[in-house]
Amino acid sequence: MLIIVCGLPGTGKTTLSKRIADETKSFLLNTDVIRKKITEDPKYTEREKSLIYELLFEMAEKFLLTGKNVILDGTFYREELRERAKEIARNTRNKYKIIEIICDEKLIKKAMVERKKDRKCVSDADFDTYNKIKKQFEPIREKHLVLDTSKGFDRAFERFLKNL
Repeated sequence: MLIIVCGLPGTGKTTLSKRIADETKSFLLNTDVIRKKITEDPKYTEREKSLIYELLFEMAEKFLLTGKNVILDGTFYREELRERAKEIARNTRNKYKIIEIICDEKLIKKAMVERKKDRKCVSDADFDTYNKIKKQFEPIREKHLVLDTSKGFDRAFERFLKNL
């Protein structure tokens, strides 16, 4: 199975993705981790983002072909990226699920300030990055699960479990 966890920066995608990966015994692939391996000073250019997603898709396909469940953790801000992930699931004869993570913007702004202090946080996205991607984010038109982290990760995770 392929689970595509998407949404704007700072919404809690990675925190929920880790919990979902543990629950579903899935291999987690994260765009921020890949970005850190490629560049120390990310610019979030279209070229950079394209390369990161290309690597993400290559790894996902390889893991799916070995029978592993995979979670893709990234903004997936363009429909074309979500379609590519779904195509990989179909080509490897796997089911897929799209999960969109949302959160109140005030909480996102506060969390981004806090995570700047956290050396373990792999994301470099700041509130300017959030606003840039918010303008570019193409709506998800198909039926999918929306998890709101505004009222806490436990509540969002419980909703995931009910829809599993």
